Amino acid sequence: MKNILKIPLELRALIVLLTWAVEPRYQHNSLIVRSNLFFLGGLSQISGTEREMIYLNLTFKANIRPWEDITASAPIPIDFYHGTSASTDDYTIYIFGGEGNKNNDKFVYRFTNEPKGNTVSWNDRLVTTGTPPSTNRYGISSAVDPIKSYIYIFGGKSIDEEGQEIINNDLFRFDYLGLTWDIMSNASSPTKRYDYTSTFIRGFIYYIGGIEQSGQNSTNIVNINEIYIYNTNFDSWSSNKTAGNLIGNRAGHSASSTSDDTIIIYGGSESIPPDVLTAAKPLLAVLDVVTLKWSAPSVQLSNGMSELPELAYHSVAIFEDYMIISYGNSMTDSTINPNVYVINTTKLKSIDSNPILEKKSNKNKIIIGVIVPLVVILIIVAIRIWYYRKKRPDDGISSMSTINNNLNNNNDERRLSNISF
Repeated sequence: MKNILKIPLELRALIVLLTWAVEPRYQHNSLIVRSNLFFLGGLSQISGTEREMIYLNLTFKANIRPWEDITASAPIPIDFYHGTSASTDDYTIYIFGGEGNKNNDKFVYRFTNEPKGNTVSWNDRLVTTGTPPSTNRYGISSAVDPIKSYIYIFGGKSIDEEGQEIINNDLFRFDYLGLTWDIMSNASSPTKRYDYTSTFIRGFIYYIGGIEQSGQNSTNIVNINEIYIYNTNFDSWSSNKTAGNLIGNRAGHSASSTSDDTIIIYGGSESIPPDVLTAAKPLLAVLDVVTLKWSAPSVQLSNGMSELPELAYHSVAIFEDYMIISYGNSMTDSTINPNVYVINTTKLKSIDSNPILEKKSNKNKIIIGVIVPLVVILIIVAIRIWYYRKKRPDDGISSMSTINNNLNNNNDERRLSNISF
């Protein structure tokens, strides 16, 4: 097959290794720090709330251990799920809020990985000034302005003093150098909402989808064809209609920016929890932020996949030109998805046909995944794990062994055989 996506074998092998070592989860976060893929928090079937800190080095250098379990020295200080996170430099991660943060007195926590001192740590007593969101804010998304050193967080759900859930539409700006909070303008801001996405591109933040308050005690899925854009330079909001392909409304989806001023959304549900999650279609769509036009690329599958995975509350991280989609709720069978998928973002092409109406198209197809020589990868994984356990028996492997034992109890052989790229 001439058009098979050429993802480096090393990257594929590392992702298989991570999938074997990390418990599948949903409502988690993943992000890239330098060349390391971090997984943060989430809910899993075996462990419940995940506080482990495991990252994967994606460079696959011979003298660098591919994964590190630093839970023993730096566990996540809270039950972190349904919150948001951001990486601000090569050494720092911030996590904000989350549904498990209801009984804590801090909204933001900072993780530092300082290579000079070879230390990793969480600061759970970070002192900030100004007015932050309530500590129990969840269903939120963060957008980072790396030029001005700001992180923006909008809306979300929270619990009031009477224990009632409320939905918000305020916008907070966090200066991560000065550690100060500011409340920004809400003139012409979006409706109260949560489980949306926010994406920063060239001074603007694009808010897509989510669940909005439509009445005193009612909610509905946000119209995805009406996108609110926040101008960070002028502290102002605008509402904009989109054109192009028909894209289904959704919440619990992911959104990632590319180098060519586009936003790729994936997955999400057209129904509102606690109702059974129903996949929004098309599963993958691309927004050109210059023209505000949606396109829905046709997708060609490989590695025995018969359809795209219907996921919600998954995570996405961008590594170079590759979008790494991990875990989440599988809406096909109402389980936790155990797999990791990779998409080459440079292969996404716009087409005129609408996959909602025409699910099978031969025009401008893209490839998601590659055929993986699974036996070879398993041998690589086994050799590397044996090597590091023998060479470095006291460097945190015991924690990884516990995770591996849990995975064995949860039929890790089935999970490995179903990994698709």
